[in-house]
Amino acid sequence: MAAILTLITAVGILVIIVNIIRLFIIQYRSYQCLKKIPGPDFPNPWIGNLKLFINIICTQNYRPSQGFFSLMKDLSDEYGSKIGLCRVWFGPFIPIVVVTDAHIAQKILNSEHHLDKATPYHEYSVYK
Repeated sequence: MAAILTLITAVGILVIIVNIIRLFIIQYRSYQCLKKIPGPDFPNPWIGNLKLFINIICTQNYRPSQGFFSLMKDLSDEYGSKIGLCRVWFGPFIPIVVVTDAHIAQKILNSEHHLDKATPYHEYSVYK
């Protein structure tokens, strides 16, 4: 009986480790594609560009929607003026791409290739 429990525990730990490795591989591939898009650098990969948003939250007259959208506009003006795209990272796993060019937005919204759900959605769709 103890051998079976040990085997089940080992298999469970192995499944968890494999899924964590898969997550990091997917994130690394995403990072390799998204680093080509201009955006602010992030010296700490664990927090990404969150320091920019923390600076806004800590201001005295903070209003959530106004601060977020003004920061996105400032970043897109600074980094996205040439190609119409700007990249921002919320922590290590959440990239945001701001599209500022209407022609690029139209290509993305009209394309059948970009209408798929995100990777985490497919990972957890098994448990429905």
